[in-house]
Parts: sequence; C-alpha cells; structure tokens
Amino acid sequence: HAAHGIEVLDRLLAAGIEFHAQIVLMPDENDGEVLRETLGWAYARPGILDVCIVPLGFTKHQTCFTKSFDDPDAAYRAMEVIKPVQERALAERGTLWAFAADEFYCNAYGDALLEHLPPASCYGEFEMFEDGVGIVRSFADDWQRAVESGADAVCAQALRKSNVVARLVFGYATRGFVARLVGESAVAGLASPLFVKNDFFGGNVDVTGLLCGCDIVRAIRDAALGEGPLDEPASLEDADSPAPNDSPLALFCIPRVVFNDDGVTLDDMALADIEKAAGAHVAVVSCNGSEFLPEIARLAADLRAKSFEG
Repeated sequence: HAAHGIEVLDRLLAAGIEFHAQIVLMPDENDGEVLRETLGWAYARPGILDVCIVPLGFTKHQTCFTKSFDDPDAAYRAMEVIKPVQERALAERGTLWAFAADEFYCNAYGDALLEHLPPASCYGEFEMFEDGVGIVRSFADDWQRAVESGADAVCAQALRKSNVVARLVFGYATRGFVARLVGESAVAGLASPLFVKNDFFGGNVDVTGLLCGCDIVRAIRDAALGEGPLDEPASLEDADSPAPNDSPLALFCIPRVVFNDDGVTLDDMALADIEKAAGAHVAVVSCNGSEFLPEIARLAADLRAKSFEG
C-alpha cells in the first residue's frame, strides 16, 4: 500500500497525530528538485515536527543499488538542497527542522568534518539520534569534555605505566574525526583507532554498530601481524613502568554498540569467540570517550597484572 502513504499520512496529521519523519534519499530518484518539493510539502504541515534525511544504505547482497551519496560532491549537493530549508526553519521556528544525517557531513567534508558540523544547539534534544543525526557532534563534544577533565591524561599515564597500547575498534564512517581527536589528545601514541572495513555486508555499510565479528577478527589479526597500523608506545617515563625492553601488550577495545543485548555481534560472535579467533587481548568498552578512557585505564592495569601473574 505504499502508493497510499501520503494520503494516509495526511489523514493522521488531520487527526492531530504528530510525526518525526524520515526521508531515505536515493540518487537520481528523490534527490535534487524532488527533495526540494518533498521538504516544502512537509514544512507546510505543522504536525511534522521535523524531518531527517538519510542516504540510501545498501549491502553487497543485492543487485539493485550500486551508489549512494558516498562521493563528496554528491553529499555536498544534497546538503545544498537542504540548507535553505534549514535557514528558513531556524528563522521561523528556532530549529533546523530538516536534519541531514551525519553521513552527509562525513562524506562531504572528510578530514575537515569537525569544522563544518553544526553545533549541539542546532540538534535540539537530539530526537533523531538513532537515525544517525547528531552522533558525531555528541561524540566530539563528549570527547572534548573528557579531555578538559584530564581523563585522557589519566588514561595515558595508565597505559604508559602498564606498557600497554590500546587499539580502539571503529567503522570506516568515523575516519574523518576519530583519528584526529585521538591524535590531538594525551593518549596519542598510546592509543589509536583501528578502522575496520565491513566486508560481511559490503556495499556502503561502514558504521561501527553494524560491524561483524569476522571482520573485527581479521582487522585485529592484521594489526597484530603488522599488516595494519599499530602505533608504537610513547616513551616510558614513569618510574614504576616496566623495563623498556619489555614488549608492550596490545589491548583491542570494541565499543559496546557492536553487541546486542545477548552479547553477540550480527554474525553471532561473543567477545570470547572474537578473542579466541583473533589470538589477542580484547575487551568491550563504552561508546563515548568520557566513559571508555577510564575503562581503558583500568583494563590496561588489569592486563599488566594478569601478565605478571602468568
């Protein structure tokens, strides 16, 4: 009954039901002028509280789609259509109203993402967080608060003292900001991101939450064998640190969002399965720096203590 969707939506709006709406944008289908008309139609209906625009996601397990808005120019052009609506809404309603998903900003601006990302005040109450709107801003602001509190310095001291290097597992979608944030903090050289390509799903699936155990295992094994970037630990300056000739231990940290409530990945691997298959020390940590930096500090100390016991 998709053809009757707009008719049904109008009936529900007329009944006083309010909506947070989403547009899945498809290249050459509903972008460009069609997107402009769609946003105009939605803006004329006060019951549509806001709209988020997300790019088409597709896997390698289909033959209908081969492109989305992964190209910088395509992502930028889509946001240029959205921008005038945002400016009007901000002036008339005090909110952006039309929210481009984080993927558009990541794809359009790459390493300059943080300079072009809207401030937190533009996202209201982050009502569309689970749709991929405002996640990058939330992570960046949380990281900044963690750095200002000294959590990165405390973590760095713990890693140095324990002679542990931490690898933080992330999907490719985060490359434009995570490496920069970590590299400019006190844990630089002691902790670094391990960006994992999603071969399980393929296509343009690249967010951290959709990573599968098999791909994480492959990335960890490659990093441990030197086929992936494994940062050398910073100089051991702490008097209580192990001797410099003591080889550093590598700790691979996987964000909790990769696992479901049953503790398994999308391909049914538990943490113990990943650790065994990878042949490395692996742990689950929180998704935000203010939480995972202290967690990594504790994990590093525990790892060193266990290695001495062994």
